[in-house]
Amino acid sequence: MNFIHVNLISNQLFPNVIPTLGQKSVVKKVFLVVAGLDFVSEAANLKYFYEQKGIQDVETIKLPEAYGYHNLRLEAKAMFDAIQKAYPDDGIILNATGGTKPMSFAFMQAFDNREQNSFVIYLETAQNRIEFLNNDEEQKFKPYKSVLNVKDYLFVGGFAVKNLITPQTEKHIQIESRRQCSLDLLAMRECENVISRINSLVQMTRYDDRDRDAFKPTIDLKENYWPELEECLSQLAEYGLLTYDKGIVTFAGRDEARYLSGVWFEEVCYLAAIDAGIEHVATSVNGNASVKDLRVSIKDNPNEFDLICVNNNQALFGEVKTVNWKSRAIKGQQVVLKLEALKSLYGGVMASGAVFSLFEFNESTLKRLQNLRDLTPFVMSDYQALVESFARWKRKTEKHIS
Repeated sequence: MNFIHVNLISNQLFPNVIPTLGQKSVVKKVFLVVAGLDFVSEAANLKYFYEQKGIQDVETIKLPEAYGYHNLRLEAKAMFDAIQKAYPDDGIILNATGGTKPMSFAFMQAFDNREQNSFVIYLETAQNRIEFLNNDEEQKFKPYKSVLNVKDYLFVGGFAVKNLITPQTEKHIQIESRRQCSLDLLAMRECENVISRINSLVQMTRYDDRDRDAFKPTIDLKENYWPELEECLSQLAEYGLLTYDKGIVTFAGRDEARYLSGVWFEEVCYLAAIDAGIEHVATSVNGNASVKDLRVSIKDNPNEFDLICVNNNQALFGEVKTVNWKSRAIKGQQVVLKLEALKSLYGGVMASGAVFSLFEFNESTLKRLQNLRDLTPFVMSDYQALVESFARWKRKTEKHIS
């Protein structure tokens, strides 16, 4: 049997998308119901998304008001009758998760009709399942299917990805080729001043300056010289990232300098998430927030995410930092506020966040993280502990699905 899906639109689109895509092979048509003036752009984006995922017959229904229960019930009954008449041999699934409460109640009463193959569902995000809103003791709920990758997740959340690195991209091969170097750098964290000093040297090259001619690859250590740093630089020279001779450091290029600025730790976290078996992992994710239909209008406010993991339709937004947090309270505040804002804006109810730090947090940053819901501080100890932290999150996204 094929099905007609009815989505009630609100600011959270994930509860609509997950059940609909989970049945994609038998979805004949999707109706997007928008009440009042709100969420028109969300409906436009969702229509485009469904079409890109292969559901071609998507129709938007606009209702005049979102809170008048009695009028909404008449609209819902009329819509139910019209769908039954147009598609007599197909089932109907109303997703009552979205919309206003009066809208949800009104449509539920009109569409709850098992005898005519019409079902009402609700996405229970806390339990990772779809609940059937009926009195059938044998059909209470079922686990939802995993249907979203990183790019899809962000699109549904309102963010258009332009570039990202995943295991399916060519740049992943480069990250894998640097795995041992990244792990060697990780081992150097035991002497935190070494990593901090390398960060300082990299900043002196002006590798990130928009003016490419501003890059200065050669740095004279002068008073910055000390034996532990020399040992580290010699090790990095073996990987071809720089040359070191008589107190003079020359970085091989801008990309190598950028890698040593802290990208290597982002790559460590990326590899650990993959090793933990997470379904979808991406690093260096950048793009723009959407304003209207993403085919037409993109707001000029680019953002970049260090790390995003998606498992069982749930996302983890990761900020990855090699900063020495001592006397950096303001820096910590900026990092936490950015993570919280982006997670809330683009992750919605299905997302959590974490700050992965190479070194111990200062007290103010740690307290700020601990006081915010769905944000987790992680201080690096060793690689296997990092892998296990991702594995714990993965297990959490999969619990209560039966």
